[in-house]
Amino acid sequence: MIVSGEVVSERCRWVVEPQYRRQVSEFARSIGAVEGPVLGASSILATQMEKTRAWIATRAVAVDLESEIVARTATALGIPFIVLRTIADTARRDLPPAALVPLSADGKPDLLGVLAAVLRRPFQIAGMMGLAQETRIALSALIGPARALRELVGAT
Repeated sequence: MIVSGEVVSERCRWVVEPQYRRQVSEFARSIGAVEGPVLGASSILATQMEKTRAWIATRAVAVDLESEIVARTATALGIPFIVLRTIADTARRDLPPAALVPLSADGKPDLLGVLAAVLRRPFQIAGMMGLAQETRIALSALIGPARALRELVGAT
């Protein structure tokens, strides 16, 4: 579990206002999360090498494609933001090529594209199954912290 009030990108860094930093830290501790900057990447970091380079350059504890958008938008609107993430694909492994098939136009997984990628390279089936299992675990791990965050936000 990752909690952050700091997002870095190739071009910018967003940090929550000082009056919210303490609350972010307290929230992270209360749910047993790691606190640290999150890299808002412009594309998926698929290999261990790409993830290592990102760590060296930014010291970000996690990478995603959404946090930069949230931090940039919230800052532009003058509202605080918080990042709450779980990790399905760790820095210690490469993603299977089929996991890199882009989403369909409606934002859902392109199941035919994924199936075609797996059929072209069947060796990645085990990796895809492992990633699917880790994704389920990561998503279910968000339930409690999301509820705690809702209570925290509702309380202020």
